[in-house]
Amino acid sequence: MSVTSSKSGRLALLAVLLMATLAVYARTLDYGLVNWDEPLAGVQRYQETPDLTGLAETLKPRLSATYQPVRALATALLAPYGARANWVPYHVVSLLFYLGAVVMLYLVLLRLLVVSRACGERSEAAPWAVLAAALFALHPSHAEVVAWVTGHKDTFVGFFYLAALYFYIRRDRLSATDIALSFFFYLLALGSKPSAVSLPLVLAAYDFLLRDSDGGKRWYAGRIAAYLLFFAPAAAAVIYFVGTTARVGELVTGVSTLPAKLVKFAAAYGFSAVKLLLPVNLCLRYPRFSLSAGDPSLWLHVIAGVAVLGWTVRSVLRRAPYAFALAWFTLALLPNANLIRIQIERADRYYYLSSAAFAALAAWGALRLYRSLSGRRHRLLLRYLALSSLLLLAVVSWKQAGYWSDSLSAWKRTYGLYPGLQMARLGLASSYLRSGELDEALRLYKPLLESGRPNTKAIRGAMYISERRGDKAQMAELAKLGRMFEPGNDEFLSALARYYFQQQDTTAVREVVEDWVARMPADPLARLNMAALYRMEDNNQEAERVYLSLIESHDYLPEPYVALAEMKKKAGEFGRAEELYRRALATGLRTADTRQKLAALLERTGRGQQALEIYSRYDIGRLSMGGLEFMGAHYFRLGELERSLRYFRRMAERDSTLPRAWSNSAVVLQQLGRFALADSFFSRAIGLDSAYVDAYFNRGNLLAQLGRAGEAVLHYRRADSLAGGTDPAVLRSLADALAATGDTAAANRALKRLRELNAGGEGRK
Repeated sequence: MSVTSSKSGRLALLAVLLMATLAVYARTLDYGLVNWDEPLAGVQRYQETPDLTGLAETLKPRLSATYQPVRALATALLAPYGARANWVPYHVVSLLFYLGAVVMLYLVLLRLLVVSRACGERSEAAPWAVLAAALFALHPSHAEVVAWVTGHKDTFVGFFYLAALYFYIRRDRLSATDIALSFFFYLLALGSKPSAVSLPLVLAAYDFLLRDSDGGKRWYAGRIAAYLLFFAPAAAAVIYFVGTTARVGELVTGVSTLPAKLVKFAAAYGFSAVKLLLPVNLCLRYPRFSLSAGDPSLWLHVIAGVAVLGWTVRSVLRRAPYAFALAWFTLALLPNANLIRIQIERADRYYYLSSAAFAALAAWGALRLYRSLSGRRHRLLLRYLALSSLLLLAVVSWKQAGYWSDSLSAWKRTYGLYPGLQMARLGLASSYLRSGELDEALRLYKPLLESGRPNTKAIRGAMYISERRGDKAQMAELAKLGRMFEPGNDEFLSALARYYFQQQDTTAVREVVEDWVARMPADPLARLNMAALYRMEDNNQEAERVYLSLIESHDYLPEPYVALAEMKKKAGEFGRAEELYRRALATGLRTADTRQKLAALLERTGRGQQALEIYSRYDIGRLSMGGLEFMGAHYFRLGELERSLRYFRRMAERDSTLPRAWSNSAVVLQQLGRFALADSFFSRAIGLDSAYVDAYFNRGNLLAQLGRAGEAVLHYRRADSLAGGTDPAVLRSLADALAATGDTAAANRALKRLRELNAGGEGRK
């Protein structure tokens, strides 16, 4: 391999690598969500860009409820773009940190090659460091991390971990500045993903193997304070993680014996190591294997795990040149080998950090092979082999990234390769749901629903389909079925409660909600439903007590503020309602809905201009029904009829059973001269509500305009009857229509009633 002698030449090599990486992953910039992205992207939590003055208040609930605060902070700051379905900023962040990790790996390997004396000067080591960085940058196992909208925690931990390692090892003598910089990046790494806990052991291994190569006690002398500094947050993270979300050693419920734990640990570790040797995962995930003595793949991976651990120990004891990379490789795998309760099955992103050490080992192996070759032809052949391998990796990575363009692409690929994998079936069905292809989703769910023990995820999917299709009774039956298998599942309980609320079945609502509260007394959703039950029973005092209790215990949730505000608005306490809406906005969660409810209150209290300012900040797809109606009326008054029609038509699309959406659309269509369509819309509104005064009156106006006075009279009479004879506009139009039919006497009677009504006060204008 040619030697790059100048610094500019080394930088040029690195720049070429970064450009190649950009070429591979630039296609991902416009990719959308996959199934599990929405909760991670915070689309439902953060709807708008927080004001700088309220940023701390906005982030407080998110940061206090996570062990990944760095990722949580990025999520909160990026989520406003996600709320507008603009995923480019997410991908830009991922790509920048990925490129940063490539650069940091190059710097780390350049230093390691020189310090370990595997190479001579930096100029001789540079091509091999670039090779390692290239293997890392172009490897297809990273497609998931880079192309996934919310793969930030992996790109973050990779960059921060490598940066912390680089600043610790960059000089022969460790300085206070180096320790401070390394510790700073280590905290960021640990706040991105718990797998960064291994770094203190890696730093100690570096000191033992390379900084103080003569061994003895010198490797830790004088650095005890530094080690304690790094180990303190690592220990805290491990204790927190193990005590909350981790299930150390556990494979499935009921398997808790020590031998089973050890076998699971060794198998998971071996599986992870083997996967890094062959990390091109065209199915996005590898299928699992079970903890069974008869499963040969289990023992294969146990043997692999023990072998890798043994090789690591042997290399460290012999102080082989590659010992540090192997130790790094091992320690990076350990946090993922046994700290989460899942079957032995891993997505590519779990190996992102340890794959950096894999790339280093591969480059070390290539260097050793290169030095063992004596002939120029053989060395030239090795160069071409390395370049062609990198090109092949880039092509496969480019193709692999394509599977992450959206949910359907990813899960169609997985399901096509593994049709018997239940996870693939459920993932593809969920993707069809998201894209609105309900029949395809139901086809995939059906076998899982008809089994002896129906899959509860399939039940939830089928329940959603039934609700989308308006079959509320079928949705309730599915929710009951799901509740049999998962009595405490809040999705089933929430669906049942929602159905019974709609049916006004107080007894059934009480049975569901009381069971829900008994099972999960601290669940805020259960308590919100209990408060809604109290309101249904006109027990507003108890409902308010529940809402105030929720505000006290869950002050970061907007729902109790909003629900209580709705109560106060209904009671005419507009000032108190406005205060509660603004407190809900201060939580920073789901602010679009709350802000539009505030706008409706402002409109009702005569502050239409303020309401307009709020509604105008949202595009048509994010407006509430009240917002759509307000904006439609606003543009109608301005004479922008086509624009007004878009808002009213969107109301009808969102709720086809809403009469005023059709009537308002028809009024605009009449002004546009599209009379036939306007007439059909008026008829539809009347069909939905036979007591809708405005629909009869407006259709009467249309019929009168078309010269069909007799039909107009019938509609005006119906509107007059429904209005109780108190609407002067209806009486005026009725008199005009009667006169047009030649019925002068009836027209005079209508005019007489109109004069009497006007003498007593004004009605419709």
